[in-house]
Amino acid sequence: MSDNWSDDELEASVKAYIEMTKKSANGEKFSKTSVYRSLNERYGRSPKAYEYRMQNISYIYDQQGRPWLKGLKPLSNVGVHVFEQIKGLVEVYDPMEIGAQVTATSKSSEELLEIKDGATNSRRVPIGEKKEDPGRIVRSKKELIIRQTEDKLVNRYKNYLMDKSHLLLEKNIIELKSEGATLETDGWIQETETLIEAKSESSRENIRMAIGQLFDYARHLDTTPSVLAILLPDRPSDDLIELLSSLKINIIYEKGNEFFTEWAAKL
Repeated sequence: MSDNWSDDELEASVKAYIEMTKKSANGEKFSKTSVYRSLNERYGRSPKAYEYRMQNISYIYDQQGRPWLKGLKPLSNVGVHVFEQIKGLVEVYDPMEIGAQVTATSKSSEELLEIKDGATNSRRVPIGEKKEDPGRIVRSKKELIIRQTEDKLVNRYKNYLMDKSHLLLEKNIIELKSEGATLETDGWIQETETLIEAKSESSRENIRMAIGQLFDYARHLDTTPSVLAILLPDRPSDDLIELLSSLKINIIYEKGNEFFTEWAAKL
C-alpha cells in the first residue's frame, strides 16, 4: 500500500467523518471501527491509519473553531499539501454556515450563552500564560511559526493599549469538560468586554477562520462579549471589511507603530 493518499481516498475519509458528525448530532448510534474497516476494504489501508486520518480532520475542524467528533482528538501531524486537500474537501462537503451563526448570535447577547450547561469553565489570565495541556496537540514547524507571529502581534497590541489607553489586554482559558479539551482566546479587554482573535495574515482564509473561532469562543465565556474583533498585521481588503462589518466584528490592524480600529456596531 502506497504511503501517499489518493484524492478518492481522502475524499471518502472526509465524507465518512462528516457522516459520523451528522449521526452524532442526531443522536444516532454508529461504530467508528466499522467505518474504518469499510474504508480498509475499499482502499486497503489499515483501520488504524483511517483513525489517525480522522483525527487530522478533527484538527482542521478545531482550527476553524468548529466542534470536532468526540473520541477523535485533533492530531496535527499532517503535511501541508494533504492539510490543504482535506481543508478544501471539508469546505465543499461541510461548509461553515456563517449566516446561521449570525442569526443565532444576533438574537441577544444573553441568548448567546444559554446553551452553556455547566460543562464549560472559563477564566481570564495574563497574556503569555500557557494552557495546562500544551502538549495535547503536536504542531508542525509551520504552525509554530504562525503561532509565534500571532503571539508577537498580540504582545505589540497589548503594549500599545497600555501606553495609549491604559487598558489591560488579557486572554481567556476555556475548559470544555465534556470534550476533555482546552481552548485559548488571543485577547480580552475587560473594560470594554471585547473578545479578540489574532491572525498572522489578513487573508480571506484567516479571516473566515477567525470568524468561526470568535463565535465559538463567545458561547463559552462567563462574561458575554459586547464586542468581537479580529487583530491583523495590516488592513484587509474592502470586501473583507464589508463582510466583517455585516457580522458586527471590529477590525484592528497595525500600521507603522500604531494600531487602528474600524468599528462595527456592538452585538
